[in-house]
Amino acid sequence: MKDIDSNLLEPDLWAVAVYRPGHTAPIRSVYADEDFIYTSSNDETVKIWEKGSWEEIATLQTLCYPVISIHADADYLFTGAIDGTVRVWERDSWREVAAFRVPFKTMTAMYVDADYVYCGSKDGTLSVWKRNVWQKITDLQGHDDAISSIHADGVYIYTASHDKTIKVWERGSWQETTVLQGHADKVSSVFADADYIYTGSWDSTMKVWEQETWRELDSLQFYYSEVSLLNPVLFIFVEANYIYAALFDHTIKVLTRTNLREVATLRGIMFIAPSLFVDADHVYSSSWDQIVKVWEKGTWQEVTTLQSPSSRAIFTLSDADYIYLGNNKYKLGTRGVIKIWDCHSWQEITTLTQDCAIFSLHVDSDYFYTYSWSGMVNIWERGSWRKVTTFDVKTHRIFSIQSDTDYIYLVSFDWTVKVWDRKTWEEIVTLQSDSGKICSLFADEKNIYTGTLNGKLIIWERGSWRETATLEGHAKAITSMYTNAYYIYSASEDKTIKVWERDSWRNLVTLVSDLTNIEYMYSDSNYFYTGARDGTVKVWERDGWQEVKIKAKISSKKIRDAQFGSNVDISIEIVAGYFLVGLNTGLLQNINDRERLKELKQLFGTAAFNKGIVLSRFGNKTIVSPKGYEYLTQAELEKKRLQYQKVDEINNTSRI
Repeated sequence: MKDIDSNLLEPDLWAVAVYRPGHTAPIRSVYADEDFIYTSSNDETVKIWEKGSWEEIATLQTLCYPVISIHADADYLFTGAIDGTVRVWERDSWREVAAFRVPFKTMTAMYVDADYVYCGSKDGTLSVWKRNVWQKITDLQGHDDAISSIHADGVYIYTASHDKTIKVWERGSWQETTVLQGHADKVSSVFADADYIYTGSWDSTMKVWEQETWRELDSLQFYYSEVSLLNPVLFIFVEANYIYAALFDHTIKVLTRTNLREVATLRGIMFIAPSLFVDADHVYSSSWDQIVKVWEKGTWQEVTTLQSPSSRAIFTLSDADYIYLGNNKYKLGTRGVIKIWDCHSWQEITTLTQDCAIFSLHVDSDYFYTYSWSGMVNIWERGSWRKVTTFDVKTHRIFSIQSDTDYIYLVSFDWTVKVWDRKTWEEIVTLQSDSGKICSLFADEKNIYTGTLNGKLIIWERGSWRETATLEGHAKAITSMYTNAYYIYSASEDKTIKVWERDSWRNLVTLVSDLTNIEYMYSDSNYFYTGARDGTVKVWERDGWQEVKIKAKISSKKIRDAQFGSNVDISIEIVAGYFLVGLNTGLLQNINDRERLKELKQLFGTAAFNKGIVLSRFGNKTIVSPKGYEYLTQAELEKKRLQYQKVDEINNTSRI
């Protein structure tokens, strides 16, 4: 019987080179050399584009996990996936020549130099692997939170972390040399040259530190251009003459390296740019809108964009009667397109368009809402699909919207809630508090509940808009809230869920969770449910508040799109040992049909069901939905099935 190292993968079985035009999910990383540009994405692919012609020439596809980091040199291309898998591809032939798995739950950063591959994890561990032999040398531990960025210069390795520090390690001895402290929030990026270390943070500063003395020499604060709000730094790149900082407001600032003077601002990125790369001639930025923008150095003019020639559905929503599929087109100006389908007949009903990019969707009993980062909200009458009105919340980007029978609530990046009358379509009040910056909202028939970045829950009386109570207890930002007749539930980044008694506002119990990103909650007479951004669903007993010891992990897209409320069923079914949760049962067809689910398991296998794959029918098309929606013909569906079958074969072989 063949012995298989569970950390080593058989490359021929795990990945193949295929062609598929353009990325179909957010782009996580970008890299370039003298001939090619490389992009990695949440769609589990790496694409290679030819410089000059800007044409896509190859797609490297790895199964099951998003690729978060890439690096290329004269011989190889390295890709790092969120599950800890590092793949090595031969340059030009694009053939996979090696693969190894770092035993992390989640990989968060990767860096490669001439001798080593460095992998950072969510738990703060830095794993060092020797190139060519692909063996682990050591694990460096010391950070208290996720490693967000790694850089190496031949003498030292630098790791930036969400614990607000930067650690410097000596290369070879692997000993910690020093810790750089001074940032007030998560450190997002680190870059080093012969003289200085540059760090960027969510506290909206870029700091410059002196090598060897490790002294902080300078600190630059960034603000939104239109308002005096802080502007977090997401990524830093440094070259001989310039420093490039990708900021939260979708811009890239170009600064002189000598005196930090701003020489240019690169604009036009529709969504946050999580990564950038600079070579001798161009600047390349990745983006969540599935597009790479290319600028010419010196003139700072946009040269081209690398994107898919066809649009894909990237926003999904459903209610009892309809499914809403939205996407953005960027070819001839930005345009948002929404297709609406009947849940029962599976027929397409209509197509709506708007002259700005869609950021997200919302629906209530009467109206359908589309909103964008630019502050534009379009409201359509549900059923007739007539556009009723448009709100233009100037200068402030909207990131959340809710509505009830009388009001519409818009949460924006000025950390306030704007309330609009649902009958007159007039803005009537802006809710803001000295207690903290508002980042989340929930409304019921009596009150408005707002969560703040500093962990406070502020309660407002509906109608009078008077602030009636402030509940304190969370240590970090409140991400989600929910209420019923008896309780208020609040989830926070501090990994706790607090249950408060209504009217008395007394904290009854604090539930400890291992999740920092709970976005939706729901409660019925027996259970309390939480849905997190990564697709994890937890269930708690209402009587005693004990966690039911089963976890479900479904598409994170469904978690984000689910409209939790009394009119939505949440069905739980255990089939062949797998725990499945159906949110918006109009989308998850036959979720309670055990025989049908068994058929799907046999068709797609264990790997597919571990990803929460479900099927729905649109005419002669089948929708496979581990991440939003993919339109698949029967031939493509069979190909997908075979891919997941290979994953099952490898997993089964590895357990022998």
